[in-house]
Amino acid sequence: MSQKLLDQLNQRKKEREEKEAKEKLKAQLRAKLTLKKEEEMIKRLEEERARKEALKEEQERLAEELKQKEIERKTKNFFHYNEFNRKIIPPLEPFYFGEHVTFGSNSRMNPAWLPQGHGEFHLSEDTFDSDGDRLYINGVTRVSGNFEKGVLHGNAYLKFKESEYRGEVKKGKLHGSGILTENGVEREALLRNELVICYKDGKDFSPI
Repeated sequence: MSQKLLDQLNQRKKEREEKEAKEKLKAQLRAKLTLKKEEEMIKRLEEERARKEALKEEQERLAEELKQKEIERKTKNFFHYNEFNRKIIPPLEPFYFGEHVTFGSNSRMNPAWLPQGHGEFHLSEDTFDSDGDRLYINGVTRVSGNFEKGVLHGNAYLKFKESEYRGEVKKGKLHGSGILTENGVEREALLRNELVICYKDGKDFSPI
């Protein structure tokens, strides 16, 4: 084999090796670039997820704040001031939760208010007497319904010590048709000014 042909073969081999080296380098660079892009994409996705989670948490926090403010706005605890200008809470801790209207203000910066709209009147859930029996005010532990200028009027629910009433109320009195529940037995009745006129089943009755 002549020297010239040998030099040509070596030159071709060298060129092929250089070309393969360049292709290998390009492949490595492309792999690094792809990896970098993937890492950047993953980073952006993680940042976006973190941003959405933070936004969700902030929205939930604001919603909870609004909820608590609405609860505080609707909750009214009963109290009075004694001769020493100290706030006195009744022993049964009654409170009202619902819509109301406020008007004026007294010297202690506590505006007067009246139930107006749907609301509920409760006693404290943990109010018991010395024998462990649940305490009641005028025989009632819970009132739920529509109020007009502080007076229960319309459809309402009243829970007594040993019975319940769901039905019509007129100007604070049980008046109209309703369902009386006693000892787990429901009876539909017609009432006038707190008195049962008759039961739908026609059986004997006694005033509530």
